[in-house]
Amino acid sequence: LLVGKQDFGAFSKSKLDNNICKISSACWFKSKNMVIFSIEADRFLYNMVRCIVGTLIDLGVGKINLKELQNIIKNKNRSQSGYSVPASGLYLLDIQYPKKYNIESI
Repeated sequence: LLVGKQDFGAFSKSKLDNNICKISSACWFKSKNMVIFSIEADRFLYNMVRCIVGTLIDLGVGKINLKELQNIIKNKNRSQSGYSVPASGLYLLDIQYPKKYNIESI
């Protein structure tokens, strides 16, 4: 439900004219004693990843179902989505710019 180009206003604390993002991948995986959420997109809104993770945790523990997650995305209402997980576990691993900007990855 997250992958693709759509409005992610339901997961942002900011009020922007354009909340459209293109998520190319979003997945959970286990690594040793951790569960890791990895997400790639062309841009991220303020607080978006933290809120998506909180909402997916609600889905995982049965607080919401897939239909409700779909409605949260469709309704674009931040008050319907889950809590924002703490920033302490959030890491930016890579930035890749389009080749047309002639900027190397950071």
